[in-house]
Amino acid sequence: MNFSAVIALSGILVFGPGLDWSPDYFPPSLHDREYAEASLVELEALAENDDPAAIYELAVRKINAAPAGSRDRHVVRRLEVASTHDYLPATELLGMLFVTGSHVELDFARAKLMFERAIKAGSAFAKFRLGVMYERGEGVERDYVRAANLYEQSARDGYRYGNAALGYMYMEGTGVDRNYVKALKLLSTEAAFGNPRAQLNLGHMYATGKGVELDEAKSTEWYRKAAAQNYPVAMRTLARRLELGLGTTADPRAAMVLFKRAAELDPVDSYDDIGRMHEKGIGVPADAAEAERWYREGIQRGDYYSMHRLADMLRTRNDPSLQDEIRGLYERAAQHGLGSALFRLGDIYAFGRGVNKDYELAIELYTGAIRAGDRRGYSMLGRHYLFGLGVERDYDVARQLFEFAVDINSSYAMRELGRIYDHGWGIEPDARTAVDWYEKAIELDDEGARYYLGSKYLYGRDIAPDKERGLELILAAAEAGFATAMLEMGRLYSHGNHVDQDDSAAVDWFTRATEKNVAEAYSDLAYMYATGRGVQQDMHKVLQLHEQAAELGLVTSMMYVASAYFQGELGEPDIEKGAAWFARAAEAGDVTAQYFLGASYFGGAYGLAVDYEKAFKFSLLAAEAGHEAAREQVGISYVADFGVERDHEAGYMWLYMAPESANRTHFLGVLESILDAETIERAKARASEKLAAFRVDSSR
Repeated sequence: MNFSAVIALSGILVFGPGLDWSPDYFPPSLHDREYAEASLVELEALAENDDPAAIYELAVRKINAAPAGSRDRHVVRRLEVASTHDYLPATELLGMLFVTGSHVELDFARAKLMFERAIKAGSAFAKFRLGVMYERGEGVERDYVRAANLYEQSARDGYRYGNAALGYMYMEGTGVDRNYVKALKLLSTEAAFGNPRAQLNLGHMYATGKGVELDEAKSTEWYRKAAAQNYPVAMRTLARRLELGLGTTADPRAAMVLFKRAAELDPVDSYDDIGRMHEKGIGVPADAAEAERWYREGIQRGDYYSMHRLADMLRTRNDPSLQDEIRGLYERAAQHGLGSALFRLGDIYAFGRGVNKDYELAIELYTGAIRAGDRRGYSMLGRHYLFGLGVERDYDVARQLFEFAVDINSSYAMRELGRIYDHGWGIEPDARTAVDWYEKAIELDDEGARYYLGSKYLYGRDIAPDKERGLELILAAAEAGFATAMLEMGRLYSHGNHVDQDDSAAVDWFTRATEKNVAEAYSDLAYMYATGRGVQQDMHKVLQLHEQAAELGLVTSMMYVASAYFQGELGEPDIEKGAAWFARAAEAGDVTAQYFLGASYFGGAYGLAVDYEKAFKFSLLAAEAGHEAAREQVGISYVADFGVERDHEAGYMWLYMAPESANRTHFLGVLESILDAETIERAKARASEKLAAFRVDSSR
């Protein structure tokens, strides 16, 4: 999937000009009535002779009769023939097919080409629809100014929907200076003529109080007028107001009826709302299977909101086998610029759900979500800057992003602002401000904030200790499923800190935390099985738990598992498995594992065959991490051409830094007998620089 292209999209306007199906899916250009009244046999005969009007009429009939999601390349090819004969309705219809992905693959570039061709032939409709493409950013860079100009031209040329769209732009201030007076005038005039789009957007003005006094009842009245003309966008809007009781008496059953009527008229939309009502039990009994059926029907018809809702529903099942389908659904929805789908994809790549973690791609997706209107992206971008995930850590930027997210009541952003002030990340520590942010997040039921504030009170970090309040908050967070709080409760009971020691309770909390895939919980639970505290001692279970923790990346558990296989603690030693786990720990940065493997491969110890390349690789990792004994092995490798190309100067540098030993003295003596004074001094200078860098790193 080309995410760069997707991120340039910005979502469909909820209250904008509306979708392009009924009443104006088929462009309004006229053709001879005799073709509309001709029989199928007569039309087929005329079409065989490349009669463009006959080809167009046949295409319209076939499209109307075709099942949702069907593809008919023959129809498209014939329409292209009619278009090349300068038959305007065929060109306009091709543009609509390509721009909506109906009966053909979605192709914005070809849609744009068709509309531009139609404009040259004098189509006011094509000007309008090309304006929609520029307003939405469909295959082009979003350009509100150009969209407004095209709407104005289409209206001037007689296509009244252009005025309705232009009125909306004046209302929102997109492409033109916001002018509620002009918006009200344009929309009121067109609404009086019965233009359902104008009625829809006039209803929006009263629903939001833009340029008029907010009036829910009058808003609903205008939505009713537009819906009465079987305008699906207005029918859906009215249905949502009936569902919520906005400007009218709440009537979820009537809302469901209206959604279904809209779905009958609109080959794409309303399926997601019907599915949602079945999923949530609104106006009908809750029925997940029926909800899924509606979502999948909508997906078959190309409804990207249904793609998103089905993906959300499948996420709740916590079934790893569904991860590919979930990601695919979000990707398809994101192709239409749906901000919430871009946000979910960002989560998938940020947390590695069914894919390898890709922080840079996640950042790109979160940024796209923000551009598309989903401001939750600010919180997650803040997280990446706070922890340096895919970008250089920048506390100031993180704080600013979280502050943006606070505007949409992001409890996560409030919680992280609390932690920033709590720990003094990039700012002076401020316990009072930290507590204030935690409290604000707790008001929004943020369990993480409960845990962090609870810890602050329990341990009296920069505030007066309050054991009772601290335990209450941590327990509440744990009971609500906050994994770190579950782990903390287990440790409190295990060590008897601030609570009576209770091994059974500790085991219970550790077990519950493992269900959240907390690596440390597996390790702590393994300790309970190793010591027989709260459970029957079981060393096989200990190894199993440490392996699970190791798979989640816990280095100490990797080392335990490696040693267990090397030493054969539960049977015969398994050197191959042990070495593999030591290697994973070494790659994860464990210096002990790095040095052990380097020394073992260097000397062929512990059942490992001599392998100078591996010995040099792991010894260098350990040496670069500051392990003093590893420096000698690296130096000797450079001198003796063991696993690396001979480099006497580099060898001298590493040996010069190594601790005193017979080998060090011997090899330095050999090098001093063959190197010139200049090379030796350069090697010593490099060693001094490296030692200074090690000292700086160790002081951090």
